[in-house]
Amino acid sequence: SLGMGESLFAKLDSQGATFELHLQYRMNRKIMELSNDLVYNGKLQCGNDEVAEQRLYIPLVDSLKTKPEWMQSALSCEMEKSVVFLSTDR
Repeated sequence: SLGMGESLFAKLDSQGATFELHLQYRMNRKIMELSNDLVYNGKLQCGNDEVAEQRLYIPLVDSLKTKPEWMQSALSCEMEKSVVFLSTDR
């Protein structure tokens, strides 16, 4: 029986019921690079070019111009960024 000392994932993995992901269809290439470096040892690939180049564009509205510079930069569609890291420290 599965006790509290072993996770279901660990149990399935030890029985060969898991497999390594090589193709993904959820995140663009820049976002995927973090997972690829930390977990997949460079083996993870985007499933197609459309996924690899996908970006969310947020149009700058006039009200955004009155917001702090960091917010304007993070939400700017003029800068084609796939990943933005924001510090939440004061």
